[in-house]
Amino acid sequence: MAGEIVLRTSDLHLELTIGRLREGRELLYRRAGVTRDPAGPPNHYAAMRELIDPERLARRIRRDLELTAPVALPALMTA
Repeated sequence: MAGEIVLRTSDLHLELTIGRLREGRELLYRRAGVTRDPAGPPNHYAAMRELIDPERLARRIRRDLELTAPVALPALMTA
């Protein structure tokens, strides 16, 4: 069964599409927001299997889209 999930922030557009037509390129990502190019920002693709290592995928997305790394939050302490 085909399906689609879209996550969007002011900087980033992520789209996960499940189905045979996008096999191996299920995750589409691009810059969001204002762009000077009338065609919009270029799309980048990744395979769904790359979601297994989210830290690595996040580094790839930041590199490809030239995004800055988020500020690290302090770890929560538990007793």
